[in-house]
Amino acid sequence: MNPRWVKNAHWFGLIFIVGFMSFYSETETFSQQSPRAQAVLGFGFLLLSGYLMGELTRRVKLPALTGYLGAGILFGPQLGGLISGDQMIVELTRIDELALTFIALTVGGELHLKELRRRAWGIVANVSFLLLITIPGITLGLGWVCQGPMGATGMRSMEIWMMAALLGVLSIGPSPATAIALMRETRAKGPFTELVLGVTVCLDVLVVILFAIALSLAGSLLDPETGLNALFLLGLAIELGVSLVLGGIAGYALGKNVDRLHGELAVVILIFCVFISQAAHALSGMVETQLGVHFQLEPVLICMAAGMVIQNATSSGPRFMEEMERISIPIYIVFFAILGVRIDLHALMDTWPIALGFVALRLFLLWVSGRVGGRISKEPASACNWLGSSLVTQAGVSVGLSLLIGVRFPGWGSAPVTLALAVIGLNQVVGPILLKLALDRSGETVRRSGVGEKLEAIRKLNQEA
Repeated sequence: MNPRWVKNAHWFGLIFIVGFMSFYSETETFSQQSPRAQAVLGFGFLLLSGYLMGELTRRVKLPALTGYLGAGILFGPQLGGLISGDQMIVELTRIDELALTFIALTVGGELHLKELRRRAWGIVANVSFLLLITIPGITLGLGWVCQGPMGATGMRSMEIWMMAALLGVLSIGPSPATAIALMRETRAKGPFTELVLGVTVCLDVLVVILFAIALSLAGSLLDPETGLNALFLLGLAIELGVSLVLGGIAGYALGKNVDRLHGELAVVILIFCVFISQAAHALSGMVETQLGVHFQLEPVLICMAAGMVIQNATSSGPRFMEEMERISIPIYIVFFAILGVRIDLHALMDTWPIALGFVALRLFLLWVSGRVGGRISKEPASACNWLGSSLVTQAGVSVGLSLLIGVRFPGWGSAPVTLALAVIGLNQVVGPILLKLALDRSGETVRRSGVGEKLEAIRKLNQEA
């Protein structure tokens, strides 16, 4: 076979499927299909185009995730239009939720408690300084810059500062999904990788709690008659606690039966993720109907707890994670491609000067926080220099929380949510590149120096011993 043909096979494949999708989406047959049938076709198209673009980005030393995201952005409703229509995107979002529960299960399975306990001081120190430096820094910087633009929209000064505080809390939320996908792609193993994963997971949980507190405080300050909603905070604590307990029980039950499953394990894992997602929503709805109170179980938190229990409380952890890794690539492709479809380019165009400044300020504050926290916890110089860069990515949780700002404070208009979505979109594009660079510079990726493979071999020997 011609080597030139082999070298360009990904380009030819991408051109072919884009041409087919462009032609077929204009036919009467396609327009007469149901949104669900169109979503199935869109799913297949994103899977193939995302994979091919991921392989192409690897050639230029960029993460494959950048290609997956690029496929969603390029062929989504705001550019290529091959994936468009509100109903079609809604159907794809359901697939996206399934992928998110799978990734959460993977994240939990990567949390080795023995190793995390050895790095507990480093994780606590870095998380603490990230909270103490990043949130106030973003709040002060954004509040000062936005006085003019946001004031022109009719927002009062106090409202602008409350908005800045909420976005400041939102800025600490990284993306565990992106972190774990890149760690899998680069085969990164070692102390820095464990530190990044531990800090990322802690921040992902903390951002939900702190954002709920900030939302309640903002409401009480702007409307003193309402006061601080203590019941809201108590309800949040109950939701998180019940989610963790249910996840632990489900994970233990699955982990104890892994060895009985052979060729069916992959199917069981996918069924488990679907069941958790649907059961969490059904149980939440039942509690709301019967008791008349808001109650929302978190499928992502349930799966994260389940994965952690399987890894640390059963003997099936290694085999379970091997199977998860074997079936993970298609799920990562679809998840990040759909995430690219949902990136709001119009929001970015409307707010790009402030959004770029926000991203730059956040990156600087993350770098400062990593330097200070790393020095306090006596981390190596590489960890001090690159920890902040490894926390830039933002995704699903941050998007969901940003939308709550518009729901809770409709009088502010669309400007705060638009700004938040624009910043999250930029961070998700730039973040994977910086995270891969940080992992490479730490020397823990296989492609960088082979250290990752050696550390993994040592880890397996220690586990056997």
